[in-house]
Amino acid sequence: MKRHSVVIFSCCLTLTAGAVHAQEAGQSGQPASITSRVDKIFEKWDKPNFPGCALAVIKDGRIVYKRGYGMANLDHDVPITPSTVFFVASVTKQFTAAAIVLLAQQGKLSLDDEVRKYIPAVPDFGTPITIRHLIHHTSGLRDWLPGAALPDDVLELVSRQKELNFRPGEKDLYSNMGYALLGMIVERVSRQSLREFARANIFQPLGMKKTRFYDVPGEIVKNLAYGYGPTKGDAFRRIPMRKIAIVGSGALLSTVEDLALWEAEFLRQGRWRERPDRAVTPARQTQQRRVHGLRFRTRH
Repeated sequence: MKRHSVVIFSCCLTLTAGAVHAQEAGQSGQPASITSRVDKIFEKWDKPNFPGCALAVIKDGRIVYKRGYGMANLDHDVPITPSTVFFVASVTKQFTAAAIVLLAQQGKLSLDDEVRKYIPAVPDFGTPITIRHLIHHTSGLRDWLPGAALPDDVLELVSRQKELNFRPGEKDLYSNMGYALLGMIVERVSRQSLREFARANIFQPLGMKKTRFYDVPGEIVKNLAYGYGPTKGDAFRRIPMRKIAIVGSGALLSTVEDLALWEAEFLRQGRWRERPDRAVTPARQTQQRRVHGLRFRTRH
């Protein structure tokens, strides 16, 4: 059975214009009608004065079509290509979870370990919060407002929490806090930064050469797409990038070409074939709604 997947880095706020680099239909082996249909979807952003996106279409674990639309930098007329680097925001979380699963496979932790075993700053709420709860967003921990926290704030914010939103495992509530703590657990267990651990255990083995955690303030990033927001008419304004995001919950840099390699790993199942438990499959039903774990793909 043939499987198709589409990996898209698109952000209405990260659009660019002008020259577009594409893999020609003849090179990709795909009928022109298919590539033109894909291009039609993104023609709105295929302009020289527009931010845009990059995409890769994967068939049987291989890229069959890739293209960039719009501009990565409107100030300097730099077009988006399939090799353009994006801040991928909360797409980061699946890689943080993957790092945790690898440590579980190595026997260095259990997903049912209490979080306080590794991060004593988490208060004792009278009911255990496990690593599994953090992965599935079912911990009940309170989150921060968008843009309201810096890396050094995480432990202080969690240590001051007086009560949970709900008993762990009863409901799910999207949690940046949970994934920031997962990133810390990876670092404390592996004795490496999350950037170092992920590079050695995920990115390098898969050949994801342009993917890394952005944990050095002010670090130069080649071929980076900048963020823009709409103003009046067809004009845009630059959205200031934070000096550094919270590693674990965000702060990953990648390209559609690299994400296609990650997607192909799951199509093959690779190291995920021998799964330590259900961390990489849909999780159980809570009282609120179905909770999902590390699984992230959509097949067509």
